[in-house]
Amino acid sequence: MVEYKIEELKLENLEEALKVIEETFMKFEALDYSKEGIDNFFKFANYDSIKESLSKNMKMYVAKKKSGYPLFFYYIKVQTIYS
Repeated sequence: MVEYKIEELKLENLEEALKVIEETFMKFEALDYSKEGIDNFFKFANYDSIKESLSKNMKMYVAKKKSGYPLFFYYIKVQTIYS
């Protein structure tokens, strides 16, 4: 059985997470969206936008395999923390 650990996404892992987000969206979701819908999705799901959100107290969490394999993003959840 594969074990996962949930961690807060760190800025240094953002580019890798975005690759997984883009690949997953394009493979499983994009067919249901117009070009405008896809463009709107990537207005949020891009490096600069998410980096800015992280600096404003937004948190992203990822589930990663506990094994020694390279970082693997399985699930991403966005949670806004209000102070």
